[in-house]
Amino acid sequence: SDHGKVLLSCSSVIRFSVVVFVLLLELFSWTEEISLDIFPI
Repeated sequence: SDHGKVLLSCSSVIRFSVVVFVLLLELFSWTEEISLDIFPI
């Protein structure tokens, strides 16, 4: 049914968003460490 497809796509989008969020978080912390090395406060 279409309802199942909608639920499947919703869960896929949510999972994708979580992965992207985690990757951005990792990237942010990584660049923060790098910039701290380059510009010591």
